[in-house]
Amino acid sequence: MFRGRSLVENIVKIKGQVSYLENGQRVIEVLTKDQIMEVNLGNGDFEIRLVFPHVKKGSIIEYAYKKIDHQYGILEGWAFQYQYTALFSKYTFKAPDFFNIR
Repeated sequence: MFRGRSLVENIVKIKGQVSYLENGQRVIEVLTKDQIMEVNLGNGDFEIRLVFPHVKKGSIIEYAYKKIDHQYGILEGWAFQYQYTALFSKYTFKAPDFFNIR
């Protein structure tokens, strides 16, 4: 995830968790603030990094965030599947009422 110069883009409300089986029981570990890091890339650019603890084969990784973009014009694409299967993916777009969207 990326946050751009001068807060033109901003990432907020970041949350995540990893779940896995241990001794036949489902264990869920919610990310703490220490596992959500903002890295300064220089020139006003920042990268958000998530550290998921105890990930192992068969783990389910979940994360959500809200992106606020103050530049209007072109919507970014959204890939629903990657090399690894996504069980659920959602993209929601909200714009002010005075926008005429086609």
